[in-house]
Amino acid sequence: MNSTIRHAAHSARQRTPKWIDTYARVGIAAKGLVYLLIGLLAAMAVFGEGGKVGDQQNAFQWILQQPFGQILLGIVILGLLGYVVWRMIMAFKDPDGLGTDAKAMFKRAGFFFSGLVYLFFAFSAARMLIPELGSGSGSGGEGRQLLIAKVLEQPFGQILLGIFAAIVIGKGIFQLYRGITGKFKGHVDEQHMNHKEHEVYMKTGRMGYIARGVVFAILGYFLVQAAMQSDSSEAGGTGEALNFLSMSGGPYLLAAVALGLICYGIFMFVKSKYRYIPRVQL
Repeated sequence: MNSTIRHAAHSARQRTPKWIDTYARVGIAAKGLVYLLIGLLAAMAVFGEGGKVGDQQNAFQWILQQPFGQILLGIVILGLLGYVVWRMIMAFKDPDGLGTDAKAMFKRAGFFFSGLVYLFFAFSAARMLIPELGSGSGSGGEGRQLLIAKVLEQPFGQILLGIFAAIVIGKGIFQLYRGITGKFKGHVDEQHMNHKEHEVYMKTGRMGYIARGVVFAILGYFLVQAAMQSDSSEAGGTGEALNFLSMSGGPYLLAAVALGLICYGIFMFVKSKYRYIPRVQL
């Protein structure tokens, strides 16, 4: 980013409503916390420290079991809702100026569906906190399988699910590409990072994106199996993907991916501080 662009970015940030800037950063950090806990709990399980290989639900449950857990989980829920708001702003307001061509609209659609996913995560956490919203013991896996079952019931449902599986696998490959090449630096103010922060940002970003790529590829494989067998129970989530790694590659492979997810969480913490939040016209 040259000096002219840096000055323009700084000027635009100054005009961004404070609540949007703050809420977006809190949301990015909340996403990082969820990934960090998923990776940490999986790593603890590998090394016999009492953790559990699981998904977002397990991370929320762990938070709830801590001192002041209800307050902490409430803060995480608010943070995740902040991330949802930011993703929707990116999808509909296009603050990064992606445009309206086919490639841009595909990315913006991705922001929208990402927002829906994290809205589901926030609601799942809220169900644990507020019993009136539904059974707190219900798993995210049940909701996922119900949704996939509904898709399979539709005309050409297997084909539709197969297309979605291909998209998920493609996302996994793209995540691997970004991790290997380091092409994840856009939209952050690297100039104001000190040397240590930049080093942490790059190293954790590489490891984090590679780990996410592996997980997404496995999730896509699960969806392929669900589509081929017309069986929603074949579709697994993050926890099932990590267990698949453990069974197929052993504890060392699981530990490596768990470490990568921890790194992704740390990466998101750094990104939450230095992400360029462009001007948004509401």
